[in-house]
Amino acid sequence: NNTNNQKEKYRMASEQQTDDRIVKVRSSDGEVFEMNANAAKLSKVIAAAVFDDDADDDADNEIVDIPKVKSECLRKVIEFCEHYVKDPLNQITHTMEANSFDEIVTQEFYRDF
Repeated sequence: NNTNNQKEKYRMASEQQTDDRIVKVRSSDGEVFEMNANAAKLSKVIAAAVFDDDADDDADNEIVDIPKVKSECLRKVIEFCEHYVKDPLNQITHTMEANSFDEIVTQEFYRDF
C-alpha cells in the first residue's frame, strides 16, 4: 500500500535525520505557528513551502506563508505531525479479527483525532 510506504519512509527519515530547527508558518488568516522541522517535513504542503530548494537556509527566523490553509486547519495539521514525530501511528493491518475501530487503532491519540 502506497500510504503505508510513505508513512514508513517518513518514520525512517525522521529517525535517521533529526532536525532540531523550529520553523514558523503563517496561515491564510494571519496566525503564526511554530513547529519542529521534522514535523513540518511530514506535510507536503508545509514542507514544499518551508524547505523550497530556492529558500535561504540561513533564514531560520523567517515566517513562511501557507496561503491556502486557515488557522483552524493548520493547527490540526501541526498537532498531528508533531505527535507523529514523537509517537508514529502503528501500522494498521486489514484484519477481520477486529470487531471495532478501537481494536484496530490502539493508540488513544490517533483514535481520538
